[in-house]
Amino acid sequence: MTHHPKDPTVAEPYLLQKTLGYRITRWEVDLAEVQLDLEEKHMNRNMTPHGGIYALLLDTACAFCGSCPPEGQPYRVPQTLSLNTSFLGVPKGQRLICTARKIGGGYRNWFAEGEVLDETGTLLCRGSATLRYLSPKGAS
Repeated sequence: MTHHPKDPTVAEPYLLQKTLGYRITRWEVDLAEVQLDLEEKHMNRNMTPHGGIYALLLDTACAFCGSCPPEGQPYRVPQTLSLNTSFLGVPKGQRLICTARKIGGGYRNWFAEGEVLDETGTLLCRGSATLRYLSPKGAS
């Protein structure tokens, strides 16, 4: 299997990704998955994951689900315009799994939905995002 040069499942993690320890585990056209093994640094003072952790996973997965180019197409850089989250549960397990799908849109803007579960299948958070592709440098 040949990987796209921008494939985040095989690329060196960027600094925020290294710091928090999440990994992009699936990157396909219109679909992305991000996982995080919970550690103390991810918890709030009640020792449950901070809501920002769920939002980070949703934002990341939503952006990646729309950035995987179809075969032969160039990579397009995503930017989140809005992200809405609904916090629904407390994890029973130790791994967060966020899956997002591109659900529609046009040439420049698109929409994605995602959910965060733990490895036991407990639904923890749902979200929706509006995103756009940045113009290549020099383009208007």
